[in-house]
Amino acid sequence: MKLTDWQQRLPHRSMLLKVVNYLFFHFLWPACIFGAAAQVWWPGALLLAVFFLWHWLSGSTVRGDWTLVLLCVLLGFVVDTLWIRLGLLSFATPWPSAQFAPIWIVVLWAGLALALNHCLLVLQRRLKLTALLFLLASPFSYWCGSKFDAVSWTAPDWQVIAATGVSWALLMPLLLRLASRLRGNAIPPERAAAGQT
Repeated sequence: MKLTDWQQRLPHRSMLLKVVNYLFFHFLWPACIFGAAAQVWWPGALLLAVFFLWHWLSGSTVRGDWTLVLLCVLLGFVVDTLWIRLGLLSFATPWPSAQFAPIWIVVLWAGLALALNHCLLVLQRRLKLTALLFLLASPFSYWCGSKFDAVSWTAPDWQVIAATGVSWALLMPLLLRLASRLRGNAIPPERAAAGQT
């Protein structure tokens, strides 16, 4: 889809697109969490649909974005279903089944996919730092979800923290590297580790 003249002339358009991407990505979390806590799954899905539409209409899509969405949806379904089957977590509003990752948590993974090459682009050059951040941030995110009654920790705390922290510390750098390669601008490992451009 062609951009309008005013979109093309907009100063600092690239930065603006990243800011809007960041806002969609971060508002998706409360939409999903508060919706699940209220026993409704659709608020996050509705916001994701708007996110998708904006992403397409704004012309901000880069190569690999929709492949990443499909991959993250499948990966998120498998990973969070695994936590249920291992007895680590249970999710509120478990639609369509309590035995599988609910649709609202999969929505969060889809939103993540559209951030990897946009507002999270800077992390592609800092993979070791990313691993450390997500080692700490992912258990905190699940913990916050539990405080809003969207998630329940059904195993000892240390097990949930270890499982979610280690898995995200491994997965997030891999997803960022894949996003970079799909975009066609892979960053050599030594430069990524050094945080160079």
